[in-house]
Amino acid sequence: MKKQTGFVLVSVLIITTITTMLAFSQINDNRLQEQIAGNQQKEVNARLAAEKGVFTAFEYIKTQLTNGIPSTYILDNLKKLEGAKVASGNGYYSFPAGTFKLQGNTFTVLSKGEFFGATAYLKTDIVAGEKNSGSFFNEAVMGCDGVTLGGNGVIDSYTYDSDTNTQIFGKNANVATVNAGADIVLSGAATIKGSVTATGKVDADQSSGTSIDGNITAAEEVQLKGTTIAGDIHTGGRLTIKDNITLSGSSSVTVGGNIEGTTTTATFIGDVTQVIYGGEDKTGVFPDGLTAGIIPPDIDFGECDPLAIVDPVNTVDSNGNGSIDADELVYTKGIAAVMSNIETEITTNSLPVASSPMALGNKFKFTEDALFVDDSAVAEASISATTLNALGKDTGMGGVNNTSKVLIIDGNLDMTSKNIVIDGDVTLVVMGDITTKSTNFSFADASNPGSLTIITDGKMKVDTNTVLFSDKSVNAQGRPPLTVFSSNTDGSKAIEVNANGAMYAKLYAPLGGLTLGGGGEIMGAVRGKAIEVLAGTDIHFDEALQGLNDGGQAELQPPVYSSIYYHYGTE
Repeated sequence: MKKQTGFVLVSVLIITTITTMLAFSQINDNRLQEQIAGNQQKEVNARLAAEKGVFTAFEYIKTQLTNGIPSTYILDNLKKLEGAKVASGNGYYSFPAGTFKLQGNTFTVLSKGEFFGATAYLKTDIVAGEKNSGSFFNEAVMGCDGVTLGGNGVIDSYTYDSDTNTQIFGKNANVATVNAGADIVLSGAATIKGSVTATGKVDADQSSGTSIDGNITAAEEVQLKGTTIAGDIHTGGRLTIKDNITLSGSSSVTVGGNIEGTTTTATFIGDVTQVIYGGEDKTGVFPDGLTAGIIPPDIDFGECDPLAIVDPVNTVDSNGNGSIDADELVYTKGIAAVMSNIETEITTNSLPVASSPMALGNKFKFTEDALFVDDSAVAEASISATTLNALGKDTGMGGVNNTSKVLIIDGNLDMTSKNIVIDGDVTLVVMGDITTKSTNFSFADASNPGSLTIITDGKMKVDTNTVLFSDKSVNAQGRPPLTVFSSNTDGSKAIEVNANGAMYAKLYAPLGGLTLGGGGEIMGAVRGKAIEVLAGTDIHFDEALQGLNDGGQAELQPPVYSSIYYHYGTE
C-alpha cells in the first residue's frame, strides 16, 4: 500500500484560504458601497428636511399675508423660530440665528436640515404676496431689456417726514431687469444702497469703485472689478474677478460655472462664509472651496408692461341692470392699449381737445376746475374724467380717478421758461412731444399738494434748470407729485432727463426706455425698456411708492419663490 504524503490536503488548505480572503474582500467592498449609499441617502434626507423648513416658512408667510398681517410683524414672529430644532421624519430642520431677513417685500429664508450626521442648507427668497394693483414700482430702477449705470451717482431710498418736510434715507433701492437675458452694466463708480438682480449678467468690470449695499444675483454671469459688496453673490454662470473684491458684510459666494481671474487679482477682502462653484477654480485662490451642482437663481419680476386698464369698447352691461359690474369689466394690458383706449374715448365721445401749438402766456395754471388758464384766466379746455372711462380709478393710472379733470392736447406741448402751478389732481393727455427747460413746477397749496399725471404717446424731454416738485413724496391721497406714462417707442429717448437740479419723477416707459443725465437728483422711481443713467445722476427711491394701488385690476396674489438654491454656508 502506497504511503500518503498529504499534498492534496495542503492544496485544499491554500485554495480555501484564498477563497476566504476573496470572500472577506468582497464583504468589505459591499460594506463600503453600503456606507457610500447610506451617506448619500443621509444627504438626500438632510436636504429633504431643509426643504421641509423652507415649506414651513413659506406656508406661514402665506397664511399671515392672507390674514392681512404686515410683513414687518411676520418677520418678528419668524425670528422667534430661530435656533429651535423641529423633527422631520427621522431628521430635523432648524433656522440658524439671523436666518430670516426682509428687504422691501422680499423675505430671505435659510433652512438647515440634519439627518444622522448629514447636514444640508437651503436658501430662498420669497416675494410677499400683495394685490397686483399694489404697485409696479417696487424697485428704484427697473429696466425691461437692460440697465446701464455710469458715473459715480448714488442710488438709495428714502421715506418722507411730512411733519418736518425732510427725507430719511435708507437702503431699499434695488436695481433689476425683467426680460430674459437682460444685463445690468455698472460702468462707473456708482453706489447702490440695495441689491442688484439681473435676468442676464451683471457686468461691473469696466471701472473700479462700484459699491453695492446688498446682494448680487445674476441668471447668467457676474464680472467684477474693485467692487465692494455687503451681501451675497449668486450667479448661474461664471464669476470673473478682475480686481480685489471687498466684502463689507458676512457673505457667501455661489457660482454655477467657473471662477476666473488671476491669483494676484482674484481675492476676497472681508468675511466670506463659504465659496462654492459648479465648474473650476481657474484663479488658484479657492482650491478648498466646495464644488457641487449649482441651481441657477430663479428670477421672476413678472411682465415688463403690467399696466391693466378697463377696455371701454368691449365692456358692456350684459346683465342689463343699468351698470357695469365687476364680472362685466374687460381689461386690456400694456401702455399701448391704454393710449389706444384713450384715443377711442376722445373720438367716440367727441371730447374737447386743446389744439397745438398753444399761445401760452408767461405764467399759466392747471387746476381741477379750469384746467388750462393763461394770464387772463381764460379757460382753454376743461373736461370731466367721468366721460373718460379709460382713465378710471381701477386702471393702474395712479393719480387719475373719476373726480379728476383731464386736459387733452392734440400736438406738442412746449413748456419752456414757464411757471407751472398745479392746483389739485391734474392729468394731461398729450398727443405729441413734451419739452420743459428753465421751467418751474409748484403746487398752489404747499400744505395740501396735489398731483400731476402726464400720459403721452410722444417723447418727453426734461432739460436744464427744470424744477419739478423736489424733496417731496406722495400726498395725503396717496398720489405722487409727478407720474409720467409714455407709450413712445423711440429707442432710449422716450423720456430724456437732462435736468441738473433736484426733481420728483415717477417714470414709466416700457416701450421706449429712459436716459437720465445732467448730474441732477431724481426722487421717485423709473421703469423703462432700457435705462441709461449718466453723469453721476442720483436716484432716490421713494419707498412710499411700494404701497400705492396703481398696478391695475385688484386681485390678491399669494407669495411666490423668486429664487431658491442650495446654500453651503456655515453658521
